[in-house]
Amino acid sequence: MENQIKLNQIELNQTKIKYLHFNINSQYLFSSNLNKAREEGNILDEYKLDNRFLSIINNIKSINPNVISLCEIRNLDDAQIKVDNFVIALKEFGYTIFSCPYDNTKHSFYHIFGFKSTEFKLIEQRNINLNALIKGRDNFYEAERKCSGMLLKERTTQKKIWFFITHFHVIESHKLDSVDILIDRLNNINEPIILSGDFNFFGGNNDKNKLKLINSLNLNDNTYPIKLEDKDLDGSFFGWKFDNFKFPIDKLNKLDYIFTKNLGNITELPTYSEGISCEDIKNNVGMSDHIPLIKEFIL
Repeated sequence: MENQIKLNQIELNQTKIKYLHFNINSQYLFSSNLNKAREEGNILDEYKLDNRFLSIINNIKSINPNVISLCEIRNLDDAQIKVDNFVIALKEFGYTIFSCPYDNTKHSFYHIFGFKSTEFKLIEQRNINLNALIKGRDNFYEAERKCSGMLLKERTTQKKIWFFITHFHVIESHKLDSVDILIDRLNNINEPIILSGDFNFFGGNNDKNKLKLINSLNLNDNTYPIKLEDKDLDGSFFGWKFDNFKFPIDKLNKLDYIFTKNLGNITELPTYSEGISCEDIKNNVGMSDHIPLIKEFIL
């Protein structure tokens, strides 16, 4: 009887983190494909962030995560929807929101972090510079990518957890430098870590940068498969119809990850997705050309 009471108390005291990572890709097509797209008619319109914004926001509201990380949001000149539109909309859903610019190109990328303040308290924020000198089309330039982090305390259990989000550059040398910096900066953190992002690990399971990151930091890599409808997807990136990068549903690319570390007695559940259909992926359409990743943790 006493053991049953203790078991019921543990179940009552458990708290769930529902974590959403989503690369929304506010750039709708590679410039080399614009002319081809225009020849096909108004196909561009469905990819523009202006026409995807409400679907993204409504999907977040439907999923109702208590911690959010979004990446690859930009303030493009020809778009009405800007970073502030996301911030305002998410605040209306009860999230405390932080936006962080990264990359020093004309239209900086932004990370957006959000959490339900009724469930978490912010303890600390941290930005890790992933700067590297890389070769662009015309010359070398400094790519000012960042890894943004926040240390939250869950109000019921009083457990502290670090959440980090990043977006690696596609250039190989920058990914290698970024991995080395993250290994140095995250290695001495004792609290549980949830590290998500678009890492651009095009090498899949055998990607050397991915293997170095997870082995050096002793990260758990349980992102895949992603449960969507009746399928187990082995990737997160499918590419839009006119993109240089385009993958069928059975050969999606593993670019997005949710890594974990030091979870201790925190239970990590399998990854799943909502708000996009398998048919969308087959047709290379959707809220983004990346699949939203949802992972739950039981504290």
